[in-house]
Amino acid sequence: MIWVTWRQHRLEALIAAIILATLILILLITGVDMLSTYQSTGLASCVTPQPTCGELEGNFINQFSGSVSLLSIALSCLPLLAGMFIGAPLVARELEQRTYRLVWTQSITRVRWFGTKLILLIGISLLAFIALAILTSWWSSPWNAVIPWSTYDIRGIVLPAYALFALALGVAAGVLVRKSVPAIGITIVVFLLLRLAIAFLLRPYFLPPLSYTGSVDNPGPPSPTDWTIHVGTSDRYGHELSDSQIGQICPQLKGNGSASAFLAFRNCEHAQGFHSLSFYQPIDRFWLFQSLEAAIFLLLAIALLAPAIWLVSKKIT
Repeated sequence: MIWVTWRQHRLEALIAAIILATLILILLITGVDMLSTYQSTGLASCVTPQPTCGELEGNFINQFSGSVSLLSIALSCLPLLAGMFIGAPLVARELEQRTYRLVWTQSITRVRWFGTKLILLIGISLLAFIALAILTSWWSSPWNAVIPWSTYDIRGIVLPAYALFALALGVAAGVLVRKSVPAIGITIVVFLLLRLAIAFLLRPYFLPPLSYTGSVDNPGPPSPTDWTIHVGTSDRYGHELSDSQIGQICPQLKGNGSASAFLAFRNCEHAQGFHSLSFYQPIDRFWLFQSLEAAIFLLLAIALLAPAIWLVSKKIT
């Protein structure tokens, strides 16, 4: 079975190896560059706030934001690609081409056949994603010291969890529709919808956000490493104000948006006792959030694989 599985999926394995090797090379090159710049500019010494730290951080972000963004997108797409081209065709191709009829008439049972395929392909894929997550954590470590939440999706334990879910989704879709192309389409749609829903609707509220009241001159959470969920303006009593309410109280900014109008608006804010009201997730919740999200995708993967195994073992004829 191991040899047969290798023969059937060697093309996918070769393509995956080329993609991984390319990404690893790029991560190593850019990672060394980021780490060298982080240390040589003195940014690494900004453990405590210093007058020059803000400028150093701004220069560092401007220099590497493009490469970090591009690599983050590429790494975020890898779990979906695994689900599309490894998970979806795993059973669907056999059912589509009717080759399963020959396989299941041999001495190997369908459960052993399916189980061997799952263990080999999912196991190897998970090992690759775990290694990639470790490498990505090293690569992004200088960036994480400045903006840690921006690389949340591509490091730590969530990246292998996304991959496991995508593979399970692809397998389940293939068993359900029995055709590779529709299974790939279902995998793309469901994976993207769930990832986006959890990232934007659920993740910010895994735990209730903390609030922080500060000066309107310096809006935001108490630390730049915290994840800002929402920034608004509150009155002197702590009640959050809408934009229309602020405009009615301090209409000085209306007009040409000149510097003098903005200064008048800011003076009005100070006179009215306005404050910046921020809702945020502190950096010390980072790994707790990773654990919660990884658990969600692990449970979803199990919920998809269990009926897929049952369908293969009992219903497909």
